Amino acid sequence: MVVIVPENESSRLPQLYQISVFDSQPEEAFDEIVEVASRICNLPFSSIVLVDGEKLWLKAKKGIIEDQLGQQNNFFEQTILGNEVLEIIDIQLDERFIQNSLVINPPYIRFYAGVPLITNSGDKLGTLSVMDIAPRKLTEDQIFALGILAKQVIRLFDIRLHNQEIKAQNTIVESQKKHLEELSEIQNKIISIVAHDVRSPVASLKKVLELKKEGAISLEKMDDFLAMVAKQMDGTINLLTNLVDWGSILLNKSSAKFSNLNLYELVTTKLKNLEVASLVKHNQLVNNIPRNCKVFTDENMLKFILRNLINNAIKFTEGGIISINSSIELNKVSIMVSDTGVGMNDDVKKSLFNTDRRSTRKGTNKEEGSGLGLILAKEFAEILGSQLLVSSEFGKGTSISFELPITTESN
Repeated sequence: MVVIVPENESSRLPQLYQISVFDSQPEEAFDEIVEVASRICNLPFSSIVLVDGEKLWLKAKKGIIEDQLGQQNNFFEQTILGNEVLEIIDIQLDERFIQNSLVINPPYIRFYAGVPLITNSGDKLGTLSVMDIAPRKLTEDQIFALGILAKQVIRLFDIRLHNQEIKAQNTIVESQKKHLEELSEIQNKIISIVAHDVRSPVASLKKVLELKKEGAISLEKMDDFLAMVAKQMDGTINLLTNLVDWGSILLNKSSAKFSNLNLYELVTTKLKNLEVASLVKHNQLVNNIPRNCKVFTDENMLKFILRNLINNAIKFTEGGIISINSSIELNKVSIMVSDTGVGMNDDVKKSLFNTDRRSTRKGTNKEEGSGLGLILAKEFAEILGSQLLVSSEFGKGTSISFELPITTESN
């Protein structure tokens, strides 16, 4: 027998799936309705069955089990083709259903009465049914009561949908709240950094200009002061560059784009950008990354990390070598920025990533710094699922490494 589906199947099924009851756990409210239906009709079997065109879902039941429903010649699909109760007084006399699983197998149903579960938009999601193992006929009051109970099932579905909408709205609100908290945290950090690290060199420059205007400083001393302020401003410009990049990336991290990147080419470009700063200090930049090495990561975050690690190496190295190396183990590539500079003692290493106690050492050429670059680079490494590992020996140099996923065909 070919089962006929409702004409509005395309609108019915989305509503059916929206209530999310398939494979759901038993719920007391639905169980109580089938219990009441059985008692009102004085019948041993009752059920709430949802019909999706491919399978039947027994949401609530009394006296039957899901395996007994059957898929062919079933009453439930036939019920949703109409708008009123479908009552079969003696199934043995109805050729449509005599081969139904519930009829030819236990519990050997002989009587069936089902009411379609009709939404406010007219879509029929399933049935509220009662059954017996002997021929029967319902009274008008019993049929009326089944109709009322069917409406209660629809109201329960409406409540379920309403609760889902509230839950979805709460999720959105929580997400927005979290985003606002993140924005506030970023804003507070930027304000704190600007107040602490930017105001000082600007104030120094202002003071020098005031002394010059008042004639309280010689030209020779003025030149010395300006040279000192210039070095402070270099550090400030680098700090502001980091802040702008860091804030921009964090504000848009929800849309971070992970892609396959050629690590060798990216490092080559980054070293070229820093070549002048390195030459000023007579340093040699070396790219030891294999030409075909590729990683799967966020490009902007990786550039930020590399720029800060290389800049830091240049700052603390004079007439030395700064090299970028890599090694591959399993599905990870370890990237290491090494220098032959001044290195660090244990106290400096301990405070390297301490936000409250940032290391603000001057470079080999008295370059000013905030210690912020490495802290922000550490944040991005963690977002990428890695961490910055530091190895340093005072007077001999420093190496800082982190890991990234290596590109695979699946990426």
